[in-house]
Amino acid sequence: MKHTFRFLGTCKQVDNHDQEWEITGEEHHHMKKVLKLTEGSLVEVFDGRGNAASGSISYLDNKKALVMATPLGEAELKSKHAIAVGALKPGFVDELLPCLTELGMSTIHVFLSDQVEKSRITEKAIQRWHKIILASVKQCKRNHIPEIKTWPKLSQMIAHLEEQYSECLVLDASGTEPFLSHSDALSGNSSCAVVGGEKGFTQEELSMLQARGHRIQKLGDHILRAYTAAIATASLLSTLSLDS
Repeated sequence: MKHTFRFLGTCKQVDNHDQEWEITGEEHHHMKKVLKLTEGSLVEVFDGRGNAASGSISYLDNKKALVMATPLGEAELKSKHAIAVGALKPGFVDELLPCLTELGMSTIHVFLSDQVEKSRITEKAIQRWHKIILASVKQCKRNHIPEIKTWPKLSQMIAHLEEQYSECLVLDASGTEPFLSHSDALSGNSSCAVVGGEKGFTQEELSMLQARGHRIQKLGDHILRAYTAAIATASLLSTLSLDS
């Protein structure tokens, strides 16, 4: 089966069966200059908010492309589950983001813990992460682009998560109960799981989390690398999305 390239665009609705999409910017450059597609080429288009369509390029110049397309079914439902990960060493977040995107996380939070250098979250890195997420979304044929949010402190992020999600789950090797041990209560709600960095949480951070009423849970009997723990956590959360 021949691969069909997918592009992020803007839909200009015509009717329920025939849509016109506009492709501009970097997506247009990739279509015309890199892939060297031409008028008549078959492509897929999506808006990053759940809508996608398939059709052919009807117009292509040096500034934009127009695609006449038919919707690909109903809009994809957005996952209600998110993950927060401590800022890892350079390169590890880059490798982790495609996995978290493919596993359907609605939002990916990256935070600095007390024992991590501030240089791990820079404007240049954030721009690169957005590009990695977009490429991953297109590769796995996902219709929603997950948000990525960065936080200078764990305490600031936790306050936000408590407002945004019905459940905030904290993962640490010191946990006393298995992760998702009360998953029946979670399946119909939004949740965010928090995984620390390479050194885990400090005792002060754990005390703060417990003081705010968060249960400390664990994934198993072994101590996992932060990279492994994040993927395992997202995999388990993705099963809740299937059930809800």
